[in-house]
Amino acid sequence: MSPSPVPPPPFDDFQFFNPALFPSPPPLPSSADLFTPSETTDLFGFLEHFNWEFEQEPQNVPIPVPYQFDARSASPSSHRSLTMFDAPNAQGTFVAGNQPDARGATSSQSPSASPPPMQTQSELVPPPRVKPLLSTPQKRINHIMSEQKRRNAIRDGYLQLTSLLAPAGNGPNPAWLIPTFELRVEDVSHPGARLFFEHIQPADALKNAVVAVCSWLYTRETAPTNVHSVLLVLRPGMTVPAYTTGSLTAKEIHVSLNHIVNSSARIKHEFLGVLTHEMVHCYQYNAQGTCPGGLIEGLADWVRLHAGFIPPHWKPGGGEKWDAGYDATAYFLDWIEARYGDGIVRELNMRLRDQVYDVRVFQDLTGHDVNELWKLYKAYPGPRGVI
Repeated sequence: MSPSPVPPPPFDDFQFFNPALFPSPPPLPSSADLFTPSETTDLFGFLEHFNWEFEQEPQNVPIPVPYQFDARSASPSSHRSLTMFDAPNAQGTFVAGNQPDARGATSSQSPSASPPPMQTQSELVPPPRVKPLLSTPQKRINHIMSEQKRRNAIRDGYLQLTSLLAPAGNGPNPAWLIPTFELRVEDVSHPGARLFFEHIQPADALKNAVVAVCSWLYTRETAPTNVHSVLLVLRPGMTVPAYTTGSLTAKEIHVSLNHIVNSSARIKHEFLGVLTHEMVHCYQYNAQGTCPGGLIEGLADWVRLHAGFIPPHWKPGGGEKWDAGYDATAYFLDWIEARYGDGIVRELNMRLRDQVYDVRVFQDLTGHDVNELWKLYKAYPGPRGVI
């Protein structure tokens, strides 16, 4: 006779976990304490500039048609219709070809009976859409915009990432010397002032403009340290969108309130682009005052181009001469850098620091005269040096 089973031990014998050895964890901080105000601003700025326009699913895509058995081309002895099935007769024997009708009775279809007409695959599949072919200039423009968007996304993502990971109070990039910022609005009742405060964070806008200028024109070792303060002035009644003035250490950027109103449809993008352009004038070199104005303005718009604030009217390949200035010269400089190596524009700016301007600087940097480069650019204004 087998012994009776032993009852299980009390539950307390299995109490391997000792709560005294594991004190309660500290309470979690509130969500408001997870980020500093500066980190919160940078995080929301990153989300605000993120491109949420993902590719949509293609519409009207033809749906594959399943295999359709054509009873008209099949012989009765070799195939059986896919629409027929085997059903048992009264004696319980399965008979091929019996099919129930709507009343539950079975009816046998003769092999010689004509099957109902069936739609062909070509009748079920809609015709494919025909996309218009792009011309060579359109392909080049699309390539340029795609490459520019990719580079801007990489740069902006890096700046936002370093800003979020930087210790509190050190700013987006501790390597750059950030000056003191001041703001003066000469007419707070102006509609442009209202638009400005609704769409722009002044401190962040000025700081990001400094970082963009230093990132594209300098290295950590060569960035100027003479700019101690930047005063942003918003004024009515100006005849130009903006201009820069001031001394060696104290700079002033004046922006037209009327221009802000005129750009209300894209106020943030336009204002940040203008601010970046003017901030270049606070930091760039000018060959001791001898550099052509077209090259000065072209360098400023080249930084704006790479900062991603491209106005709708900018087009590569424009301009009557290489030093026409602004976007015409900016795209020309970008083409030179793409064709002859990254860093050429940065080196060009450094060549303008301690010496009088000499047009042969382009010969030294590229091995070609600037007029020859311009002719080649006008003939082949392809993206990233592609001809």
